[in-house]
Amino acid sequence: MRKVIELPVEEVINQYESGVSMTRLSDIYGVSFNTIRRRLVKYGCVIRSVRDINIPLDENSIVGEYKRGASISGLSKKYGVAFGTIRRRLVKAGVNIRPSSTKSLTLDDDSVVEDYKRGVSMCRIATKYKVSEPTIRRRLIKAEVEIRSSNKIVEV
Repeated sequence: MRKVIELPVEEVINQYESGVSMTRLSDIYGVSFNTIRRRLVKYGCVIRSVRDINIPLDENSIVGEYKRGASISGLSKKYGVAFGTIRRRLVKAGVNIRPSSTKSLTLDDDSVVEDYKRGVSMCRIATKYKVSEPTIRRRLIKAEVEIRSSNKIVEV
């Protein structure tokens, strides 16, 4: 049986109808997006489609903040709207969108290969270098290292 979550339904409906996104409402009330959506539907709210939303945003501020280095993700959290809303507004304003990661990853592939050949797991190597496990896997494959099956891992 599903746990019943108490929400101030009228307040949620009023905020949603005034333009607050379901994502933002889920953050405000500490519940999932789906919980907010189900409650809105249950109480007869018409769910907006992305194309119907006309959220008032100060586009000059968004453009300025983005050009000064703010991320789209950070702006979407700050303004309580979806990532795509901020991105569309920036594109519409003629802003060139930066690649999703402007950081250049400097990782010593030789050390990664050496650790792996000594028997250290990809997970531990990833933790050591503060990168993801798939990044380590890609580097090992690029270095033409044979990937061990998970049952052959020996930690040193």
